[in-house]
Amino acid sequence: MYSIEITKSSSDYFKVGSKYGKLKKEGETYVPKGEKSNLEDGIYMTKLDSIPDNKYSVCITDFEMKDDRIILDASFRKEGVQESNFETNYEDEIVKKRKYKIILDEYTWYDIMDDNNLKTDWTQQEFADYLKSHMESGMELDVSISEGTAYRLLIYRPSDEY
Repeated sequence: MYSIEITKSSSDYFKVGSKYGKLKKEGETYVPKGEKSNLEDGIYMTKLDSIPDNKYSVCITDFEMKDDRIILDASFRKEGVQESNFETNYEDEIVKKRKYKIILDEYTWYDIMDDNNLKTDWTQQEFADYLKSHMESGMELDVSISEGTAYRLLIYRPSDEY
């Protein structure tokens, strides 16, 4: 694995000097574990709130973090994607509330964006502690899954528009 450091950026999200790790080396292949998440591949959003929001009726009421998985008792909005060009098609799907098992591995990124500052390279335990302390904050949690495994968990403050 290797990491990168931002040396030039015009983005508010990628500050000069920021470091990003857990990237696969060129030619390194990914061999998924036998167990997969019980959500299909895609990007899922939920609110860190026990009461569903008015717009998408999504919420999270509990979670449990283990070494190779996170169990979320939540409902989600799955972002719609057009297979041909990977652009959001705004035909999002609401995924009903129940317990979901999300598989994690050594390539899973744990990121938090607070006040427009993207903070990366959180450990799994630091991320779990932050998630626990912000469960009723109204922040959003994105879970990005590929090949049955989460490649990124992101907590961020929502904008007024989706």
